[in-house]
Amino acid sequence: MDRLTRRKIQSRSRKILILKVALYVLLVGGLVLGLVAWKPIRNWAAAHYWRLRAQEMIISEEKEPDLYEELSKWHDPNKPLNILCIGTDRGSVKGETGYCRSDVMLVASLDLINKRAAVVSIPRDTKVQIPGHGSQKINAAHAYGGPQGAIKAVKELTGMEIHHFVDLDFVAFKKIVDAIGGVPFHLDRTIDDPKAGGLLPAGDYNLTGEQALIIARSRDDPEADLYRIQNQQKFLYALAQKAITIRNVQQMKQILDAVILYVLTTMKPDMILNIAQCMQGITVDRIQMATIPGTDKMVGGVWYFIHDPEKTAEIFNNVKKYCMVEPPLDEVIANLLNNPGGISLTVLNGSGKPGIAGQVAENLKTKGYQPKTGDARNKYNVSTVYVATGYWDVGKKVTNDLFGEMTSVLQVDNDVTKKYQSIVVIVIGKDFTL
Repeated sequence: MDRLTRRKIQSRSRKILILKVALYVLLVGGLVLGLVAWKPIRNWAAAHYWRLRAQEMIISEEKEPDLYEELSKWHDPNKPLNILCIGTDRGSVKGETGYCRSDVMLVASLDLINKRAAVVSIPRDTKVQIPGHGSQKINAAHAYGGPQGAIKAVKELTGMEIHHFVDLDFVAFKKIVDAIGGVPFHLDRTIDDPKAGGLLPAGDYNLTGEQALIIARSRDDPEADLYRIQNQQKFLYALAQKAITIRNVQQMKQILDAVILYVLTTMKPDMILNIAQCMQGITVDRIQMATIPGTDKMVGGVWYFIHDPEKTAEIFNNVKKYCMVEPPLDEVIANLLNNPGGISLTVLNGSGKPGIAGQVAENLKTKGYQPKTGDARNKYNVSTVYVATGYWDVGKKVTNDLFGEMTSVLQVDNDVTKKYQSIVVIVIGKDFTL
């Protein structure tokens, strides 16, 4: 059995995907409650209804002292709130008792002051060490040690303090989508995957719960995981955009009812309500999402996801410092201006003169740059410097270091910079002389 086939079979056997946990983060973690218009539902009846219903999902400290021992106490609203969200399929296996393996893990960090959120997923196959059990996939941490075992594993992997815990049973997935009134979505390619739920022709939809589940589960595409993840991310943002339109108290109650029956959490109702109020007005562009970086690898006959420790640490350092998976653009630019070697830069020969791109690259290396080289598709009469949106000052520095004060050659073009995977792309024209 080849690797792709194995992955497809694994995917189809899982009923829980990362998207569904992210959906819970949006709904119960307070983001959707912040995205929706809070004022129309901020009345005693709605708040009282929430407090009454939400009691059913609380994991009390009295019942789970070991769990609470693993949690940090979050007291300072000026600091981000970190929540570990896991997805389980409680009761899906007949006769199953005790804790089961988690299918999905997400660390959600909420900045209530600046209205920002960072959501980082941890692949279920991530290789970790579990005390007493040796090398394991991280999804086994919950099976061996329950919620506190999952928290221990995540804290060890990420270096993050975890303040609260959420466990979502994804029977709720379809109910949530239906309760929100469907989600507008454009499907680029037809999905024909009976094992994921059926046929969805390409086109525009107001997705039902059943249809959303097909999109979330299917990997029956030449690009497999890549295309599935793209669809999931598109769906998640579409869901957030739909949430902005909610104004009806009864609809909010339906959403809460859909979630509460399938959730266990250490967050008390009033806390979630307060988070919702604090996050009111958050926009979709202030929610950043990422997956820890790494690669699939077979170890001892078992397929694992081997995370990249340095890149993983970089992501979580950004989450700790900024509540963002990437640092703010102004700080990135300031660092690049002081460190030319960190600027992703490509020099292309569009002059027709052999070797000119290499000569320019060598000149730039003496000034601290580390450029790539290549040939332009077309000939250029005038040298041109393309820069990605937001990086004008970086492009200006490169231009000045090469051409002197000639900002006229500088222009923003994301298509060019994306094509060459660079912040700055220099095309040397016929006019250029060293």
